[in-house]
Amino acid sequence: MCGEWVYHYEFKINRNAECALDQIKKKEYFRKYQHSGKRLILIGANFNMGTRQLDDGKGSSPD
Repeated sequence: MCGEWVYHYEFKINRNAECALDQIKKKEYFRKYQHSGKRLILIGANFNMGTRQLDDGKGSSPD
């Protein structure tokens, strides 16, 4: 947690950011922070093994 925000990251390898965000929402990893009074930010990212770099990222709120 950082100040008024809670960030939840999910990383995938050779997939895509949308897949990572779907997992966060499906498994409801953010639920334990939902009543903390802080703003929740969900971030999905993909690591490309071929280029050895992050190549896709997407942010969302739990709503």
